[in-house]
Amino acid sequence: MKKLSILIFLFPLHASAQIDSEEDFSRIDRHALEVPADAERSYETLGRYLVEPAKNDKQRIRAIFRWVTQNIAYDTKAFFSRDLSSSSAGNALKERKAVCDGYAGLFEQIAKAARLEVVKIAGFAKGHRFEAGGSIGGRPNHAWNAVKIDGRWQLLDCTWGAGYVDEQKQYVRFFQEHYFLTPPEEFIYDHFPTDEKWQLLEKPVTREQYENLVFLRPPFFWSGLKLKSHTSAIISARKELTVRLDAAPDALVLASLEQGGKRFDDTRVFTQRSDDEIEIRSSLPAEGTYLLRLFAKRKSDAGQYSWALDYRVDCEEPSERVYPRAYSTFFENGCFLISPMDGVLQSSPGQEFRIRMTAAEKVAVVHSEKWTFLQQNGNEYSGTAAVGKGDIHLVAKFSGQESFLTVLSFRGQ
Repeated sequence: MKKLSILIFLFPLHASAQIDSEEDFSRIDRHALEVPADAERSYETLGRYLVEPAKNDKQRIRAIFRWVTQNIAYDTKAFFSRDLSSSSAGNALKERKAVCDGYAGLFEQIAKAARLEVVKIAGFAKGHRFEAGGSIGGRPNHAWNAVKIDGRWQLLDCTWGAGYVDEQKQYVRFFQEHYFLTPPEEFIYDHFPTDEKWQLLEKPVTREQYENLVFLRPPFFWSGLKLKSHTSAIISARKELTVRLDAAPDALVLASLEQGGKRFDDTRVFTQRSDDEIEIRSSLPAEGTYLLRLFAKRKSDAGQYSWALDYRVDCEEPSERVYPRAYSTFFENGCFLISPMDGVLQSSPGQEFRIRMTAAEKVAVVHSEKWTFLQQNGNEYSGTAAVGKGDIHLVAKFSGQESFLTVLSFRGQ
């Protein structure tokens, strides 16, 4: 078999969000992370020890996956020097470092020693160098595994499950639950096997279809998001673009608009949710190609937002419009702005404001130290306020808060 042109995978620096596994593997994980040195002499001794407490094949596979992801470091020196001569299962066990072919080979050898049915798969992956809507290249660049559990093949990736390489090209060990027995319909977004049968999909996708899939990262799935309005990586738009996602009740999303490595002011994007749908608006300032990048997290997660999705946007006609500046209080309290959607407001004695909020007690528009309170009708607050030059703030007092917090800011002229 030809050597793979190994592709490293760069996870976001704040990829802290994880979803809970359907099965509690805590006992198996503890066993896998406390293996004595004398059990690590060979594939056979390691395989026998790891599966000792397991009650079924899923637990046996979990123990091996957890040991490999915890004990093998990514060989950044080999990758960046392009010297992959030591990319083997034996070298991975001895040196405790490998690139993806070594990770997948080592998992395969230990699993076979434990009498499990396993294969190593070669294919293409969308790593940190991949751009939404781009080509995956001519040669396979990654390796992973399939395992049979209760008569059904399932997919896993020890390399990407073990950690990531940061922006300083340093390896960071960071366990990724997402890559353990990943559902095929999720795995296909960043893994494309050379043999289509290992897609494990009822209807396999072509290489062209794979390249055109939206560039989704693990946080997209962790956060309970689903594609809705745009299912292709490349979007053609005029002036403005609105993308909609189906979302779990506690999913939070932020967005950024970039061009040529330059990130535009956040008033060029506006994100809000209504019921189980998240809406992302973008105002495109010039003709050309843009990167629309989404970040996601669960509301209960104290960590930062993590990179979840990329679209390539081809703009045919620019827009001068900007949106209001939204604050964390807007996103985290389920607010939905009805009007005005313009971030720059013309002077007026009666500018209309309409917004929905589920947890607010009072809502007001503040301009030039004058407070105009909006009228409440169920969860909707509305009214008119005099606006002129300068900053205009929409503020709210939420349940449990003693003071008003800024939700949105506008600029008057």
